[in-house]
Amino acid sequence: MGKYSLLLVAALIFSMITYSYALRNAVIQSNVRTVQSFSQNQAQNIAQSATMLAINEIRQNENSNFIANTDDTYAYPSQNSFETWDELNGSYMIRTINQGDSLLVLQSIGRFENSEYAVNVGLLMGGSGSWNPSIIDQAVHAESEIDLGNGSIDGDASVNQPYNALKINRNGSITGNFQFYNNALEPGNTDIINSSIGENIINMPEKIEFHDPVFPDFPTNYMPLQENSSKQQLFSADIKNFKFENFNTNNTSIDIGDEDVILHAQNIDLSGGLSVIGNGTLTLYVEESIEFGNANINSGRSAGHLAIFYKGTNELRYTGNGTMSSLIFADADNVSITIGGTPTFNGHIIATGQNTSVNYNGTPAAAALTYAPNGTVTLGGSAGSYRGAIVTNRFNANGRPSVVYDPEFASTMPQLRQETQSQYGVAFWN
Repeated sequence: MGKYSLLLVAALIFSMITYSYALRNAVIQSNVRTVQSFSQNQAQNIAQSATMLAINEIRQNENSNFIANTDDTYAYPSQNSFETWDELNGSYMIRTINQGDSLLVLQSIGRFENSEYAVNVGLLMGGSGSWNPSIIDQAVHAESEIDLGNGSIDGDASVNQPYNALKINRNGSITGNFQFYNNALEPGNTDIINSSIGENIINMPEKIEFHDPVFPDFPTNYMPLQENSSKQQLFSADIKNFKFENFNTNNTSIDIGDEDVILHAQNIDLSGGLSVIGNGTLTLYVEESIEFGNANINSGRSAGHLAIFYKGTNELRYTGNGTMSSLIFADADNVSITIGGTPTFNGHIIATGQNTSVNYNGTPAAAALTYAPNGTVTLGGSAGSYRGAIVTNRFNANGRPSVVYDPEFASTMPQLRQETQSQYGVAFWN
């Protein structure tokens, strides 16, 4: 064998050794990232579970040590140590700070191996406070059932029932954690294997509970008017001290400036289109019926500038190809809300009555939050990609729609009030 042949063989051997070393390093790095991701997720699970246990203790025991003295701090188990949580194979620490007997700040730190995760919660020490949607940190949460079929969830999902309350086909998927509640099992990670779920399958120590926002009391002292003005441009003074029998739009714009203005009507027809001008919020109080048609309603603006509160029981439908940015809040039982056709709906739907239904058909753009805790939310086969979060009693996916968790949904929510049976309402959660 000539010297050139020897050199060629040596080069090939060196290349194979180098490739083998690089491949081994790539596998090792991939495994390290997987372990780090698992550790961080488990630390987060521990922190959030400890937070819920502490909040329940505070609400149920008026003499709880977690309720620190005024302008004082309490730490459990101590200021610089962690309590072992054997069932979750980790540990946790909780601190509470009493700020003037008006706000109790709770910090929970979960630890798993070398990873830590902190949760911070503010509890108002009064009977009510602002409703905080940012505590909804999962793409889909259901009380009774998630029927995902061939749909997908990009993010975490949970159900307050045993594991079999999740129905998912081979083509369906959940990229994040799936949490369920079964008090017959130990809480924590389970040995359930489902290749359609990307992260951990976890038995929660307690059911997830959300407090509903409060539907406002409608004004009772506004002067009645038969019809609204035919003017296309209105100002806050034209609407804020009256109750309209019927309010119809025709490429109508309402300039509210920096005010928060109420438009109160028995019936509202927005199918002629509506623009909201100004930095405040226009709030529509609707007693009996509302029509959307396929109009452009608050198009190109944040949903935080238009809030619709609906007392009626007729179905609400927004179809066609318009664009709408708004909060829709209905509180009656058996209300049905449908977003269909090809509209662009960038907003929130809240339906707190019993047996409500929210249906997304066609290809609507994402709603930021759909909150129907006593009803059913259905995504139709061509509903496309829904961005935000969903809380409901039953969730159905027909066809192959997707839900993509987007925490930014809370930033466009108009301010809502919350009342709780306890005196500790959630002011913030992050």
